[in-house]
Amino acid sequence: MMSMLSVYSRFGRLSDAHKVFEEILERSIVSWTAFISGYITAGKHKEAINLFKKMVEMGVRPDNYSIVQVLSDCVHVGDLDSGEWINKVMEEMGMQKNSFVCATFVKYYAKRGKMEEAHSVFNSMVEKDIVTWSTMIQGYASNSLPIIPDDAGKSETGPVFYCWVSFCLCKPMSA
Repeated sequence: MMSMLSVYSRFGRLSDAHKVFEEILERSIVSWTAFISGYITAGKHKEAINLFKKMVEMGVRPDNYSIVQVLSDCVHVGDLDSGEWINKVMEEMGMQKNSFVCATFVKYYAKRGKMEEAHSVFNSMVEKDIVTWSTMIQGYASNSLPIIPDDAGKSETGPVFYCWVSFCLCKPMSA
């Protein structure tokens, strides 16, 4: 059943995927994620977010992969309330945020203009890659904030020059 669900979801045959999903008696995080992924792939983002909420409400514990997918969808469609709900659910369940979840939350908060929260998540990250650095810098620049994270010069990944150049290029020019 799972392979049929995955294939139908992957190729956008959501009505077929829905039929198979309904036949699965014991739905795991794997079946839910396959089903939700189908909706995301088909561009049905709000439906995917609602399915994720239903999954959690039914007592299925999300994993980091499903959280990243749905949180990215929240950023994509601007559903900021659902992103806050996801963060609350993670806290209530005592879930740890891995680097992918943290990077997605940095993007989420930056998109909302909540750079203090983005900075807090950023600072909590053990490993920061070029994508996360770029997301932070872009967040500051797009929100017209001339602040660079405190540890900008301490990264061992070496994106400091890239970040400063990006920041300078994105900074609004005054007349």
